Amino acid sequence: MRAFAVIPGLFWTLLVMALVACDDGGGGASQPDAALGGMGGAPGAGGTPGMGGQPGMGGQPGMGGQPGAGGEPGMGGQPVAACGGNVELLDFNASAAADGDALVFTGTTSAEDRFAGGCSGQETGSDAVLRFTAPAAGDWSFATAGTGFDTLLFALRDCDDGFSEFGCSDDVSGDDPTSRLLLTLEAGETVFLVVDHFEGFASDAFTLTAKPVTSAPPRIDDFEAFFNPEVGSFGVRLHGTNPDGEITHFRLGLIDAAGNPLRLSDAGPELEESFDAVELFVVIPGGDGAFTVEGSAVFEDPPTIGTATFAVGNSQGQWSEQVSAAAAPPTEVRARGDACDPSRARDLCGPDDACVDRDEDARFTCERATAPTVTSAAVYYNADRRIFAVRATGTDPEDDVGAVEVRFVDAEGAAFSLEADGQPTRLLFDRVVADAGAYEAVRTFNGSFESCLSEAQVFFNGCVGRGGDQQTCVDEANAMLDACNSERAATAVRASVAVVDRTGRVSEALEAAVEPTPNVMLGDACDDRGGLGICPDEAGCAREADPTMLVCAELTAACPDAWPVVDLNAAEADGAFVHEGDSTGAVNYGTGTCGGGGPNAVHSFVAPEAGTWHAELSDLPEGGDTVLFARSLCAFGAEAHELACNDDIDLQGGNVASAVDVRLEAGEPMYLFVDGYQGGFAGTYTLTVRRTGN
Repeated sequence: MRAFAVIPGLFWTLLVMALVACDDGGGGASQPDAALGGMGGAPGAGGTPGMGGQPGMGGQPGMGGQPGAGGEPGMGGQPVAACGGNVELLDFNASAAADGDALVFTGTTSAEDRFAGGCSGQETGSDAVLRFTAPAAGDWSFATAGTGFDTLLFALRDCDDGFSEFGCSDDVSGDDPTSRLLLTLEAGETVFLVVDHFEGFASDAFTLTAKPVTSAPPRIDDFEAFFNPEVGSFGVRLHGTNPDGEITHFRLGLIDAAGNPLRLSDAGPELEESFDAVELFVVIPGGDGAFTVEGSAVFEDPPTIGTATFAVGNSQGQWSEQVSAAAAPPTEVRARGDACDPSRARDLCGPDDACVDRDEDARFTCERATAPTVTSAAVYYNADRRIFAVRATGTDPEDDVGAVEVRFVDAEGAAFSLEADGQPTRLLFDRVVADAGAYEAVRTFNGSFESCLSEAQVFFNGCVGRGGDQQTCVDEANAMLDACNSERAATAVRASVAVVDRTGRVSEALEAAVEPTPNVMLGDACDDRGGLGICPDEAGCAREADPTMLVCAELTAACPDAWPVVDLNAAEADGAFVHEGDSTGAVNYGTGTCGGGGPNAVHSFVAPEAGTWHAELSDLPEGGDTVLFARSLCAFGAEAHELACNDDIDLQGGNVASAVDVRLEAGEPMYLFVDGYQGGFAGTYTLTVRRTGN
């Protein structure tokens, strides 16, 4: 399974497309990264046929076609049938059951890994190989739909020759880990189909269906490509027809202004994916098989895009012809209230408007947008923790303040920032309170400077290059990094503060002195990291009745009375504690060190006996990606009070639910928070807590 890197931009209205580092690869018809030689390149001319000896000049290359003049198929043209001495070869045609015009084979994989396809990646698992002879000429669709494990499916002309691969398929879509392959075959032509585990070595049951495809492939009727160099955004819009199936996949290629292909995936220059796996483009169905595809993205480090190529594939595995178009700048200006492209690639709003989704209904429209103002700013620095904090107040008619831009000034008047190029650092606010055109917003952040990191990296490279012990080099480089960051942060005597709204409009900057973080009293505003205020001893920074406000409070374990908290001890079943919950509509009560920031479902648990207690989330809705963290003190989010935090149980295996293990004494409480990756989860879940060890 391949993943295309899509990174959130400044706001949720944009996507950032990350280019993949260039890597030469060989190969012909199949995907690169094959574990067998040549990565599935085209068969060699005049390849060795079956047991009957060399074909004549008229033979099909690499697949043992008809021999020369007078030869009969089967005497020397059929591929080798043995597949090695210890490989069980399954006969598809002899064992498959007819289902209309389809042939359905059911069987089990072996317990061994004997084959690897061009789209297999680094590792695969146990497999099965089937010989299939086409009853009729044409396009044949092969699919593992109905199989209960994550499959790979690839085709060989000769099962003893990895160079003879001519098709490989991993996942049908992001939600469907089965495989589908479309092959064009002659009547009587024999191929070898390998059904492979994506990973795992169990002997598992599988289903392989072969079906002739008689429908026409999809067609793209018109295609437009766009590139906005001002913001580095790229977009496409196309119309086409596909009367006999659903549009499911796309192939995207981009070529820069110098004519060089941009590498968009690990597999090669083109990105081939299903529309639902990579949410860059949307398919809008029309009548009589018509469809529209449109979408856009923002490059993190934009090249100059000259040309784009595009093709679409349908649910039967058929592909349209590839189309191309020069990437043009956006010229269409939408009226206020009209639908628009938030990345500003395909169209633009008027100069006083911006493309926004103020109702959060996933519909972006051109609306009036006004830059915010900053009327006051305070900047603090906690030297003990090397933490800065910014508090800004001001006006914003649309109440959509989102981020702050900060740049420092030293005693000599020289400006500098966290960035290596000295440009202002843009950071999302931790908290914004906005109402009736006025706002107060806060952000805390580490004093970590890119220039210090670069110096430490140069030292580390030189240290290792001189033969130094790697761990010693790491320790010395980290010590250098810490010293550099502390010295650099201490030189900040003033800071310029500008505020950015969600449309990207920036206020005029206001300069403020950098002051030491003050000591504050119980009930005063603070933050988890000690940037805004330092609470008294025996107190901490807590979210109490108002979860959006952090104040200094006495350290207590229990959650505030106003918080909705689930008592897991009241949900015991067969030695485990199980709660079926729903975080929809919940508010944010904090984040964990491993992530979060969205709606929180909060649970209390008191260990009935000492031991290691395992808490695990399951039964998530489709696409659910959680974070689970545990605290000893419910309302206090500092690291000192966090017991454990986990994002994914098994990211490689596709399990993005979460689980933590916490050692508790008898009668000791913990508080479990169900959150989401980047705060993006809200929905149903099952939380199970059970004792797993002493």
